[in-house]
Amino acid sequence: MLNTIFAISSLVALLSPPTRSATHAPPLLVPHTMEKTHTAAKTLYVADAGNNTIWLFPAGVNNPSPSGAITIGVDAPVGVWVDGAGTLYVANSRGGTGVGSITEYLAGQTSPSLTITNGIFRPVSVAVDRSGTLYVGQDGQFTPQIVAYAPGSTTPEASVFPTKQTGIPFMGGMGIDSAGNLFAAFFVYHKLPAHVVEFAPGLTNERDLMLHGLGGVDIFAGLALDGADNLYVGAPNRHIYAYQPGSQQPFKTIPSALGGRFVSDTAGNLYVPTGTEVDEYAAGAKTPFARVTSSLDIPEATAVR
Repeated sequence: MLNTIFAISSLVALLSPPTRSATHAPPLLVPHTMEKTHTAAKTLYVADAGNNTIWLFPAGVNNPSPSGAITIGVDAPVGVWVDGAGTLYVANSRGGTGVGSITEYLAGQTSPSLTITNGIFRPVSVAVDRSGTLYVGQDGQFTPQIVAYAPGSTTPEASVFPTKQTGIPFMGGMGIDSAGNLFAAFFVYHKLPAHVVEFAPGLTNERDLMLHGLGGVDIFAGLALDGADNLYVGAPNRHIYAYQPGSQQPFKTIPSALGGRFVSDTAGNLYVPTGTEVDEYAAGAKTPFARVTSSLDIPEATAVR
């Protein structure tokens, strides 16, 4: 019943425009010991679909004010990624011909250097490997789809449908491991469980990881990898499961963390959008030590650098 409720509510959210959240949870008190273990001097990027904005915040600070904002070219953003050079990639659920677009911003810039609409249909998540290849995870028309673009290109160089199941597709998060392999989470409504698949660079050699515990997730199924290639996946019952490389059984559960497309930094700190705020978890912690609420309306995804 709980999985059905999540799926139905996700379908309603998919078909309806973002609406303003009524309330925000109060900021957390930051335990001093947690603050010291958290990686400092990073910037947190938050895709806010309600405000059509990418907000910039100092990471590791409880309820900070924004340090910057990007609005030009941003239209109901639901996915975000920052590469090693500081280039920002945004998945816009609107824009283009009305079915979404990808906008790219060079480091420090607030206007897009590139806009991609060719091959885009309801994009949800983005990821970029070290070679600069851009991967776009999208709901597609009847089944999840992943599209790859060479650096600077607006024309797809590869495209895959990671499942033969069709219906109402729900694409989740994506991530890149230290070897450049792509990981993607997805499911098809009424055809659970959810899946996490791995691709070699270039969307080759697809492999379903057959992870245990994914009997039901919602549309905001997040996925992230840390510097040790531990895999974090949004799971049922408002949890995030953590899997060690090569393992199908979760070795850690983070409770009450239902949210959007979250991200991990290399140290394993998690930044989890919940739909009204962003919770930050120090590496190994099961409760957040900081919370971002300032200026946010509907935070859907995070990136950190």
